Amino acid sequence: HLNYEFGINSSLKIPYGGRFIQQGSKVSYRYFIPHCFIDQTTLTSSEHLYSKISDLKTRERIDRTFDMALGSENAETMIMRTRLEELQRNLARIEYKQSASKDSYFNFESEIESLYDRAYYFGLISESSKNEPTVSDKLENLKAIVNYKDINEIPAINERTKTEKELFLLKKELTDINEYIETNT
Repeated sequence: HLNYEFGINSSLKIPYGGRFIQQGSKVSYRYFIPHCFIDQTTLTSSEHLYSKISDLKTRERIDRTFDMALGSENAETMIMRTRLEELQRNLARIEYKQSASKDSYFNFESEIESLYDRAYYFGLISESSKNEPTVSDKLENLKAIVNYKDINEIPAINERTKTEKELFLLKKELTDINEYIETNT
C-alpha cells in the first residue's frame, strides 16, 4: 500500500474537517500530491505556490497537510494532537455532565426540603430533636411516612389524634361540670 511506502501511519487522522474533508478521516498519500505537483502556470505566477489553487478540494487538502509536508509536524505528533483534542472534548463532556448532575442534586435537595417542610406543616412529622435534621434524615422521615398504609399509623398523626380525643373528652367534661354548677346554684 502506498500510504505505508510514504510513511503514513494508518491511525493518522485529519484533526479538523472542512467542506470536502471530514474530521477524523484517515490521511492518504493523495493529500500530499498538491505539494509535489507544479506546472508552468505555478512557476510563472507570483501569486500562487500551488497549481489548481482555485479547486476548493485541493486547497483544503493543502491546508490540512501543510505542516506535515514542511516536516514541522510528523505522524506521531499529529496522532498525539488528535488524541489530545479527543481527550479535551471528553473532558468538556464529562465536566458538563458533572455540572448537570450537581444541578440536579441541588434540585433534589431543595425538593426534599420542601416536602419535609410541607409534611411538618401538615403535622405528619413531629420534631424529635433540637438539632436541624440533615437532608438524609429528612429523606428517611419522608420514606417512613410513605411506607405507612393508613394515615392513622403515622406516629405524629396517632399522637395528635390521641391528644384531640383527650381535648374533646376534657371539653365535654368541662361542659358537664359547668351545667352541673349552673343547675345546682
